[in-house]
Amino acid sequence: MRFNLNEPAVSLVPAANATNATIRQVLRFVVALEERNGAGASPLFVFDTGYDPIAIGDGLSMVNAQALVRISSKRVFHFDPAPPTGGRGRPPRHGALRPL
Repeated sequence: MRFNLNEPAVSLVPAANATNATIRQVLRFVVALEERNGAGASPLFVFDTGYDPIAIGDGLSMVNAQALVRISSKRVFHFDPAPPTGGRGRPPRHGALRPL
């Protein structure tokens, strides 16, 4: 099901953060959707790799919405580090690389 609430396009100045502008626009859309159809609808928003997935998740955590963000192939993930051995130096911060 698709909805068109006639949300105006947002023009960004070069210094603006596109992720924050998108979060504000999605929040306005969810509020308008709830006013129109009542609470209970949980829309799914899909974002490309240009958006910060952590910021999107945090920014939309207060509303009834779902977000799917494609992760850039440049992102690096690690397994948990091994437990400290009790030797000298700082314990490891990251474990082995986790392939995507």
